[in-house]
Amino acid sequence: MKSYDVVLLHPPATLKQEESTVQYPIMPMGEFALASELHRNNFSVKFTNLGLEQMLSPSYNVEKYIRSIQSKVFAIDLHWTVHSDGAINVANLCKKYHPNSLVVLGGLTATWFYNEILLKYASIDAIILGEAEFSFVQLARKISDGKDWQDVPGIAYRSHELVKHNPIPKPNENLDNLDLTNLPALDNWKSYMRISQSGYFKDKRPRFWLNIARGCPYDCVHCGGGRNAYRLLTGRENIAFRSPERVAEDIENLSHLGVQQISLSHDPEIGTEKYQTQLFDEIKKRNLDICIYYESFRVPSRSFLEKMKRISYETAVAISPDSPSDEVRMHAGRGFTNSQMMKAIEDCEDLGVKTDIYYMVGLPEETADFLPMFKKVLAKMSDKIWTVVFPPFRYVIDPNCPMATRPEEYGVKLFYRTFDDYKSMSLSSNALGRIGHKTSFLARDKIWKLTAKANECATKMPLPPMRRPVLYRFFC
Repeated sequence: MKSYDVVLLHPPATLKQEESTVQYPIMPMGEFALASELHRNNFSVKFTNLGLEQMLSPSYNVEKYIRSIQSKVFAIDLHWTVHSDGAINVANLCKKYHPNSLVVLGGLTATWFYNEILLKYASIDAIILGEAEFSFVQLARKISDGKDWQDVPGIAYRSHELVKHNPIPKPNENLDNLDLTNLPALDNWKSYMRISQSGYFKDKRPRFWLNIARGCPYDCVHCGGGRNAYRLLTGRENIAFRSPERVAEDIENLSHLGVQQISLSHDPEIGTEKYQTQLFDEIKKRNLDICIYYESFRVPSRSFLEKMKRISYETAVAISPDSPSDEVRMHAGRGFTNSQMMKAIEDCEDLGVKTDIYYMVGLPEETADFLPMFKKVLAKMSDKIWTVVFPPFRYVIDPNCPMATRPEEYGVKLFYRTFDDYKSMSLSSNALGRIGHKTSFLARDKIWKLTAKANECATKMPLPPMRRPVLYRFFC
C-alpha cells in the first residue's frame, strides 16, 4: 500500500456512477496552490480529482481507491455546496479504512457550516477555515512530527464533544509566492484541462482557470463570494491582486503545459489603470499564442477590449446582467443598465470578441415580467454574430450571500438553512428541490417554471455564425 504525508481529494457530487450524473469536476483554484505549498515544504502528496476519475473510467471505484492508499492526512475540499454529499461520503470512507489518519475538510462551504458539520459527522476531525495554505501546512507539519495540532490557527475541531475554533490568521496580502499553475501535481492533469462543469470532453480546447486575485470590491445580493460574504469566511477585507509580472509568468507556464485558453478568476478591468497597463505589457512581451476568457464584473469598456485583443489571438468575455430589468439588476448590486450592456455588446461585435450573456431567475423584486423581458433580449440578439445568450441557470442560493444572511431585508424566504439542507439538495433529482428560496413576488415553483420557460426560449435561438458549435451549459 502506497503511503503519503497528505492525500488531497476533490470529491464528486455523488459516489454514484450513472451516465446522467454530473460530478462537477472543476476544482477550487486554490487547491493547486495548496498542493504546491505542501510539495515546497517537503511533504509527499497524492492529489486526485475523484469526479474526473469517475468520468474517465466507468469502472472507477472511489471506495477501492481510498482503501488502496495510506496517508497521515486525508484532505477533502468542500468549496461548492453541490459537493456536500460527495465530500461527506468520501470523508466517511477515509475514516472507515484509515481510522488513525486525520480527515480534514476545507473550502467556503465547509467554513460556513463548520460547527454543524463537526457536530454531526464524526468521520471529520478538523476543518480548515478560510484561505487554507498557511494553516494547512502548519497542520500537516504538526501531524508529521507527531505533535499536538489543536493549536494551529485557522482550524475548527471537536474537543470533549464541543466544537472549538482557532481565529483565522490575517490573510496574506502578497499572493505572488503562491504557485497556482502546478498542473502536473494532479493525477490525469492533461485530462483535467478538457473538462467543464458538465463533464469531460476529449476534443475540448485545453483550458485552465487562473487565480489572479482574491476578494471582491462588490457586494451583489446573490453572491457568496462578494466583499462582505468573503470577508465573513476568510477575514479578507479588500481585494488583493497578484502582480502583473507573476500573472504573466503563470500564463507563460500554462502555455508551455499546453493550455490554450486562460480563464481569469477576476476581471482585470477592476484593477487600476496602472495595473492593467503593466499586465498587458508583461503578457505581450512574452509573445504567447493564447486565448483569454474572463468574466466582466460589470460591462467591458471598448478601450479595455482593444488592449485585450492585442495580447490574445482570441478574446472571450462573459457578462452577467442576471435580470433583464434595470431596476432589479441595480437592486441586486449589478451597477449597469441595459443600454450600457448593449453598447458593450456592440463593441464586442465590432471587435470580434466572443461574448457570453448569463441570466438567472429569483432575484429580489423580480416578477413574472422576467419572461417577456427576456424574450425581448433574445430578439435584440438575433442579428449578432459573436454573442450567445445562454439558457438561464438554476440558481441555488449561496448560504452566505446577503439574500441568505439578511432574508427579511430582501423579501426572501429560505428553504435551505442548514448544511444538511444543502446536502439533501445536492442529491435531489427533483428540479424544484434545487430551488432554495422564494421572494415576495415569486414562489418557489414560479422561479422554477420561469427558469424552465426561459431555457426553452434560449435553446430555440439559432447559434450565431461565429459561435458554432457551442456547447450550452444546461442546468435544468
